[in-house]
Amino acid sequence: MITAGGTAEAIDGVRKISNTSTGSLAACIYEALAEYIAEGLGASGKREPEFIVHYVVSETAVMPEENVNLPIKFYIVTDVESVESVLEKLLADYKIDYIIHSMAVSDFTKGYLIEQEELICELAETLEKALNDNEKSLSEEQLKEYIGNVLKNPKRILNASSKVSSKAELML
Repeated sequence: MITAGGTAEAIDGVRKISNTSTGSLAACIYEALAEYIAEGLGASGKREPEFIVHYVVSETAVMPEENVNLPIKFYIVTDVESVESVLEKLLADYKIDYIIHSMAVSDFTKGYLIEQEELICELAETLEKALNDNEKSLSEEQLKEYIGNVLKNPKRILNASSKVSSKAELML
């Protein structure tokens, strides 16, 4: 199995954060491996036991030229979730002898999208209520807990399935 390219994570329906990895290294590895196998056939023409390269590649990456000496099957992926899904399926369905993992998989995925002003308002309202309920005195730990709860699960998140207005300051 060889992985190649970079993944992209959706911000909204039209915007993405992406890794610009080209997949060139993986394509070179595949081509060198095919050349090595072709040289190994030599004059005898004896083939090694048949095997296939499962090539997991992002949709924007360089694709190697298929080589008759090394069969290849492509699996196109887009984001971290699709990479995980394909890798799990391949590992479950096939005996994988070697893995060359040169793909630049995103380091994170988006949890939620919220307008900065909305997040500020929600934090202010939550802290004001907490201070009123606790007679204007909160410990540092209590403040951290209230702020953390809002940041982990804000109520005013945007629907990111469509394009979000570019006029607002956004928080991911």
